Amino acid sequence: MLRRGKPTPTFSIDSNKRRGFNREAMENRMINLTFGMRSLYRVWLSNGGLGARMFRATRPFAAPLWFLVAIAGFLTSQAEAAPALRRIKGCADCPSMVIVPGGHFLIGSPDTEPGRHKNEGPQRNLQIESVAISETEITRKQFSAFVRATRRHIEPGCDTQGDGTDGNWDRVPSASWLEPGFTQTDDHPVVCVTWQDAHDYAAWVASRSHQRYRLLGEAEWEYAARAGTSSAFFWGDEEDAACSYANGGDRSLLRALPAWSTAISKAQHDRELGARILECDDGAGFTRAAGQLRANPFGLRDMTGNVWEWVEDCYESGSYEHLSADGQPPGKGDCKQHRARGGSWDDYPIDLRSARRTSGLDPSARRNDTGFRIARDVKP
Repeated sequence: MLRRGKPTPTFSIDSNKRRGFNREAMENRMINLTFGMRSLYRVWLSNGGLGARMFRATRPFAAPLWFLVAIAGFLTSQAEAAPALRRIKGCADCPSMVIVPGGHFLIGSPDTEPGRHKNEGPQRNLQIESVAISETEITRKQFSAFVRATRRHIEPGCDTQGDGTDGNWDRVPSASWLEPGFTQTDDHPVVCVTWQDAHDYAAWVASRSHQRYRLLGEAEWEYAARAGTSSAFFWGDEEDAACSYANGGDRSLLRALPAWSTAISKAQHDRELGARILECDDGAGFTRAAGQLRANPFGLRDMTGNVWEWVEDCYESGSYEHLSADGQPPGKGDCKQHRARGGSWDDYPIDLRSARRTSGLDPSARRNDTGFRIARDVKP
């Protein structure tokens, strides 16, 4: 918990999966379509004459015919509701990238947003160029390919939450991206990585694909996370709806770290802003496999929660006055500090908001709630 051009709508078989398939909506469409077709069928027969004679002549085929018509109508409605994503992949070991269209947006949060921090405003209108962004956070499997190929030696030592008793971080000398203090699989997001690890991974993917890969700028990150929305979260303003969309600090965290309830009670007693868990259960006490929850409107998954994500920008105190109109981070040399965005598996609801910014983080920091995703420049 830290304290500090639109795609062309097309239909494909797996487009529902890509956009976060809504089974309830599908069933409602099917029911409405079936009742509509049945009503039309009855009206046609009730008029007698040609309709009745045609029905008698084609009765053996009537049921299959209407079934096929209903299915065709249903598929058409789904195609209109779920346009396919545009994906690119630079190499076999490269992550799948979703092309995000460019556009204007307001970075930051309004004064009225609950949980708002001073460094989230005043808001600014920025123009973000189209960019390809990894569909999920970089996984252990993807990071492992980089480590093997480059023979990178990563020293152990990572900050963890310990048993959650005091809500503070403990440096564990033996913890690492391979042993972060909880069980992971190759499909989980990699954690316990530094800003430099993330930066060098992007450079390695660039060398493999002969394309420019990099970390996201902070403004790019918020634009992609909001995905055209202006609410506190991309799914709206309801905090406790998060478990369908984001892996945050919820009831499953209390099962994994029972002492956490004591730490939260103390934080509430001390009147710490927003100190509470999500009143829902996503089934994952710590990280969960990448891409399992619903995507945002751009088709990106886990932009909120699971792990904090390193961004390119150097840490700047204050608000967004240092950003250019296109949101690109200022060109600077070595940074003493960076930021991460997005919230993680152990965070309060207010820390999962799209506008939430961390305080400055040392680029050598390793934490078991922090990872990254990457971006790739695309031609207009």
